[in-house]
Amino acid sequence: MMAILVQTSLKKVVTGKKPKNLNQTEWEELDEKALSAIQLCLANMVLQEVLMKKTSSATTSIYVSHE
Repeated sequence: MMAILVQTSLKKVVTGKKPKNLNQTEWEELDEKALSAIQLCLANMVLQEVLMKKTSSATTSIYVSHE
């Protein structure tokens, strides 16, 4: 999963490192993209647990606990 985030330049979103040149709206759009990328990588059982999460960082904490 992390490889996909790196390849799509979304890793910074998950780590919470918001570039100063992005406004809040742009940051939220990137977070939505990261969240959808994470959801697409998950097995069905794990996916059910994260569908209600609203941010990529909240989702990755659940993913890490299942590794």
